[in-house]
Amino acid sequence: MKILLCGSESPLGKSLVYRLEQLPFPLMLLDASALATISTPELESLLRDKQIDGIVNVQVVNPEILARAAAATGAFLLQLSDCQVFSGKQAAAYRETDEPDASVTHGVMLCANERAVIEACPRHLILRTGELFSSLGPNVLTNLLDAWLNGNSAPVSVRYQFCPTSVRDAARVIVALLQQLGCGIEPWGVYHYCGTDAVSYRDFARLVKQIIESQPESDLVMEMHEIAEGLPQLSWTLDCSKIRNTFGIKQHAWRAGLTSGVKRALLVKKSAEISTNILSEGEGDGGCD
Repeated sequence: MKILLCGSESPLGKSLVYRLEQLPFPLMLLDASALATISTPELESLLRDKQIDGIVNVQVVNPEILARAAAATGAFLLQLSDCQVFSGKQAAAYRETDEPDASVTHGVMLCANERAVIEACPRHLILRTGELFSSLGPNVLTNLLDAWLNGNSAPVSVRYQFCPTSVRDAARVIVALLQQLGCGIEPWGVYHYCGTDAVSYRDFARLVKQIIESQPESDLVMEMHEIAEGLPQLSWTLDCSKIRNTFGIKQHAWRAGLTSGVKRALLVKKSAEISTNILSEGEGDGGCD
């Protein structure tokens, strides 16, 4: 089964490339800039010429073009989405049968992407994940670190709950889906996956703070402030029973990977700071060799 991966430059895309290259999946990559400019006929020609069996899109660019091209060539499309398609106003965990009701810009865009895929491509899987965290790129973890490293107070809330999901775990789930699709099963539709154990954004930040404080020579000032005082409680938790019952994919505990994720993120931030300092010092003397 030959896969076209769109968004390989993203943190999730990089994790997928690492995993898929160790498996018997011939892999072709299409980055965001190429996907943003390609036409439907060009994409259909690419899929036919390269004999692509399935597309995995882990970004929000041009899902409708991917869906139309996949349908025209008989390929399937696995489209990433997330819990932000929901408003968070429901007390119970969201099921796949619950109607998306997002009102924020990102959520509305995700809803539109899902509709485009569902309408254009019969052989589709839409995977809604919990909020992803990684040591790379902007996300719930690195946004905290950026605030603290820049000497700012991090915005958090005890009233907003979510189920954090590591990028590595999301990649594991996508690979498991592809392996089973490669065996010939075709249970198309929408599926939910997130890490176990809902937590508030404030408590997530406190866990990150505790991990940093446990590191040797840690002197980072880590303040935080509530952003939803007096507002209604919101929760973006997902019911993951369908993906377990259909594919046998079980939820993993996100806390298990948080410590290593925080350590990696700090190393990435520190390396970036050193590189910036070197460049700044080199600007005055013609550069560094």
